[in-house]
Amino acid sequence: MWRFLKRADASRASVGMTGVAHERLLAPRIFVVTLLLVALLHAANGVFVYHFYTTTAAREAEARDATATMLAEEAGHTLTAIDLTMETIAAKLANRLTAGPLTAADQTLIEDEDMRLPHVPHAPGARPQRHLALDSTRYPAVPLSMADQPYFSRLTTNNAAPPFIGHLVFSPDAAPDFSMSRPILNSLGDRIGAVVAVVEPAHFTALRGTLASVAEAFLVRLDDGSILAGNTHGAGIDASTTVRVLLARLGPGPVTVRGITGFPLQMVVAGLPPGSSPAFRNFVVFDVMIMAVVTLVALGLAWRLGAEERARSTAENHLRDAIESTPGGFALYDPDDRLVLCNRTYVEYYTPAVQPLVVPGARFETIISLVAESGGWADGIDEKSRAALVARRVTAHREANAELLQRLRDGRWLLTRERRIADGGIACFYTDITRIKEQEEVLRRSEQLERQARETAERADRAKSSFPGDDEPRIAHAVECGDWVFADH
Repeated sequence: MWRFLKRADASRASVGMTGVAHERLLAPRIFVVTLLLVALLHAANGVFVYHFYTTTAAREAEARDATATMLAEEAGHTLTAIDLTMETIAAKLANRLTAGPLTAADQTLIEDEDMRLPHVPHAPGARPQRHLALDSTRYPAVPLSMADQPYFSRLTTNNAAPPFIGHLVFSPDAAPDFSMSRPILNSLGDRIGAVVAVVEPAHFTALRGTLASVAEAFLVRLDDGSILAGNTHGAGIDASTTVRVLLARLGPGPVTVRGITGFPLQMVVAGLPPGSSPAFRNFVVFDVMIMAVVTLVALGLAWRLGAEERARSTAENHLRDAIESTPGGFALYDPDDRLVLCNRTYVEYYTPAVQPLVVPGARFETIISLVAESGGWADGIDEKSRAALVARRVTAHREANAELLQRLRDGRWLLTRERRIADGGIACFYTDITRIKEQEEVLRRSEQLERQARETAERADRAKSSFPGDDEPRIAHAVECGDWVFADH
């Protein structure tokens, strides 16, 4: 781009007919073009960043969806294991509850089953009177009434239905937990008791530590929107916290929801905004650094090129002024014989009809042909002589090694000197020697008169020597008759 502008500007920067250097605008053009290129580069980079952003968002969405599916499956496996354990305990205790008081052997049964579930700190069982009958953590169990507990009062009498799952309970002196329960049915299908598992959400899933780069939080919620378990990476959960409130607290971001098969629960994964992901942030930081370096380098080079162009322009203006101030005509033709620059004096040597055509880019042969057609030479009388003059002039111009004397139609005389320069072009120097030719003509006439006078005197001397002394009146008569142009009186 710089070379193209440089060539284009050089082709228009000639002195031309006016003899005044055109104003150089290349330096500001360089800066403007650089700004445009930098702006275009930034626009293209913005498109690339946006593409990377959308790609990152799509990639993170896939990872978030896969994580939500995996977490939902893991939660389903955990809940299923707890439910199967409760069903096993309920089946084993169904006959024992109707036979009589529960013994230490029954306590051992629920302790053994409880030990298989690290998520369940204890699994109490209740009689039909809704009092605590067994507790996996102590024997004998404390006789507490369970009639007002949701996991007992709201329990269905259908083992085919999903187990009851209660809300998260916050105790002042213990970690939050929630309860799951299954009914104990007799052979007639009547509920004779219940098995309750108290589950700690902290042990709900083993995948919490793997989510830092994928999601900001994952939650298990009930149908009413309450949070059952989850990992929020610092966002607190209390009894009044719902999924909607927690997501609003975490800020805007993509959310993926997956149902937990077999249970009235959903897995909610709140992802990080694509712009907040480490991969995108690192890319943006690197991209900003690269673009800043490129911009500074481009502007620095533009400033330097502009400064060099201004210096070159100043030097060229001085050169043009010097060329314009020369007393003679000057013209420079390129290797293709096209006019590059000239001064006003050179243009004024041509006829008024030709002067407007003496512009940069005009071929020398074209200019000379126009001069001949317009009758610019004193010797170009007819077409044949003009063609001969053009051929001789073009030949001398191309040889560029001699001096050529030309006489114009208005009587002026031009001495032309042409020399070839290093790149193959031709420098032309035109000198008006009309006064010299006039002085030569005066001197020639003076010498001719002097020669004639001398010859006349010599003839007079010869005539005088051929006549005797008494013929002086005849000599005087010859002088009076104009036979001689000079006489000594």
